[in-house]
Amino acid sequence: MRWTVLATLGAVALAGTATAQDRAVFRVSAAWREGAPAPGAAGTVVVTVEVKGGWHVNSSTPLEDYLIPTAVRLELPAGWSADALVYPAHREARFEFSEDRVAVFEKTFTVVVPLRVAPGAGP
Repeated sequence: MRWTVLATLGAVALAGTATAQDRAVFRVSAAWREGAPAPGAAGTVVVTVEVKGGWHVNSSTPLEDYLIPTAVRLELPAGWSADALVYPAHREARFEFSEDRVAVFEKTFTVVVPLRVAPGAGP
């Protein structure tokens, strides 16, 4: 059985000019918290986002409507379901590009994804 986790990271930013090698500013991985659950059972996937030092992404709940939130979107197999995702608390910071505080995630953060596996799912 295959499932996909898509992460939309809003407004990646760094003071200064980015070179070609700086473009890979984050990595996303996902893993079962305590191993894959049996068919029909519940389990938890932890999505880990590692943001390169000196960079940040908008939080899942930006302080301004025009900012793009960081979001984990799921493409689950038929019969699977997910409960509300749990995002970490953001940090409010001031940056040269904004007069107002900005809600951001930095360094490494995780998003907790509670899932229920379809009853007839394979291993």
